Amino acid sequence: MADSNAVEEKNKANDPEAAFEDDILDDSKAKFINGGKSQEDSTVVEVSSASEPSFTGLGKDELRKYAEDPFWVRLRWVLFILFVLGWLAMLVAAIVIIVLAPRCPSRPDLKWYHKEAAYNVYTKSFLDGGDEKDGYGDLKGVIKKESYIQNLGAKTIWLSSIFKTDGDNDAAVVDFMALDEKFGTIDDFKTFLKALAKKDRKVIIDFDPNQTSQNHTWFQKSQKNEAGYENFYVWANSSNNWKQDDGSSAWSFNPIRKQYFLHQVSNNTADLNLRSKEVRDELKKIMEYWTGIGVSGFNIAGVQYLTENSTFIDDDGTKRQTRNFPDNGEIVAFLPLVFTSINEDSIDQLDMLFGTDERKGFHFVSVVLDKLDSSKTANGVTKMLQPYVNASSNRWLGWQLSSPYVSRVGQRLQDRVTIGHALQALLPGTALPYYGDEIAMIDGPTEPKSRTPMQWSKEASAGFTSGKPWLPVNSDYTTKNVATLTAQLSESGNSLMSSFTQLMQLRSNESLQFGQTQFCTTDDLLIFSRHAKGFAPYMVVINMGKSATAHSFVNDKCIGGKTAEVVFHSHNEDHMSKIIDVEAAVAIGSGEVLVLKFSP
Repeated sequence: MADSNAVEEKNKANDPEAAFEDDILDDSKAKFINGGKSQEDSTVVEVSSASEPSFTGLGKDELRKYAEDPFWVRLRWVLFILFVLGWLAMLVAAIVIIVLAPRCPSRPDLKWYHKEAAYNVYTKSFLDGGDEKDGYGDLKGVIKKESYIQNLGAKTIWLSSIFKTDGDNDAAVVDFMALDEKFGTIDDFKTFLKALAKKDRKVIIDFDPNQTSQNHTWFQKSQKNEAGYENFYVWANSSNNWKQDDGSSAWSFNPIRKQYFLHQVSNNTADLNLRSKEVRDELKKIMEYWTGIGVSGFNIAGVQYLTENSTFIDDDGTKRQTRNFPDNGEIVAFLPLVFTSINEDSIDQLDMLFGTDERKGFHFVSVVLDKLDSSKTANGVTKMLQPYVNASSNRWLGWQLSSPYVSRVGQRLQDRVTIGHALQALLPGTALPYYGDEIAMIDGPTEPKSRTPMQWSKEASAGFTSGKPWLPVNSDYTTKNVATLTAQLSESGNSLMSSFTQLMQLRSNESLQFGQTQFCTTDDLLIFSRHAKGFAPYMVVINMGKSATAHSFVNDKCIGGKTAEVVFHSHNEDHMSKIIDVEAAVAIGSGEVLVLKFSP
């Protein structure tokens, strides 16, 4: 009987349902059998026995006891007060940080033409890059040298005189929507523009809206009085005493129309009538065409000729009836993104060129330093520059060295050229260097003197072309060329080309880009500072005297601290990065240019 009971108990143990029926399994242990494995491989989960006591929380009386106990009441109030005080402390700290912490300095909304130097390429004389080697510079030549231009510190390329013309007369445009065949095709130009745009680089071109060639289809139609073209040009029944710049008459008789037409620039051109809405509409279409294919802006050439006195009264010798006539401002207003160039003695034209609140003007006006030569003293240069700087406090200037600049500076060539480069790069505004400025190219022996081929190397024709150049190269090309000066740069680290590049690169600093300008010129030292609030101030010192001098800046309004770092030295690059005491006597050599940087 005992044996049968034992067997029955064993069977129940192996039968889960039977086990649950008879409460064989102990609820304090749950055993999961893993697929028939041995007892040792079983997974066992322990469960607390129902017979053990469990925590059921505090009762109502116990909670009331703790809630009303003075110790716990005080503790809660202490913790609450500490929390409030901590929160208030963080709030006060945040307010103090916001009020007292230095703010990020503000920056003006500068456009690309404010920030980037534009390198002016006279395309026909830059590089003959075509396979035919016809002796003319072309777009392929510019493309080959675009990285060279960027390395000089200029991201924008300014192309001069690219339209189809009569021969080599840049003013005699035959078609404003076609390239000169010597430069390449319009598809070449589109490819060129797209390639530069991918590198975030800009292209601006010359546009002279004053005249066309007499072979332009507009003139051909106008001389026949064809409908819509009758008033495209300036026609008169008789001539007066108006002169071209060369002193010859500005009028010619047209035998077809039997009237006189005006030509202020050259005999084979004809002046457009810019008072005509039809003419302005056509010019606007032309500019829209070029911007549509990727051109970023225009230099309006010949702005002084845009309009003339429509009553055709005789000139009194001042050319006031034909040059910078007041109506020019109305023509400027219809032009898109543009700038123009004026000479040093044209400051009275700034208001007209910049426009007013009611009438827009040029985006910026470039001053050509055509009177900057070796005779100028520090006070003379300051007197020349300061009116433009003062007049442009809320406007934007550009700076150009006129193309014959190198020929004017005479002796101490490198010093004088570097002085010109420093003024161009560091005065408030946009630097607009002309091709060849960086190697101090001089005027050529023939007309047009300022446009001789670029001197790339000492090879035949200065490396400009393997054919016959369209103009003779300068005789000094064997020693004054890019390859030679680049070699000097690598050997000595101190050359005209090195100085040019350093000055252009300095322009990227905020104070030199958009800071206020203060002149502190004294005796032979041309001194000015550039400072944008919140950024490091700079001071430019140029010794324009004939001898070295030692100068203390202790009472100088241009200094931005007691010590400064030398960031440019035209005579000795070993001084670069040195920290100097500006209140002590600073030695400055004749013709030397120093740029000093102070702490913000």
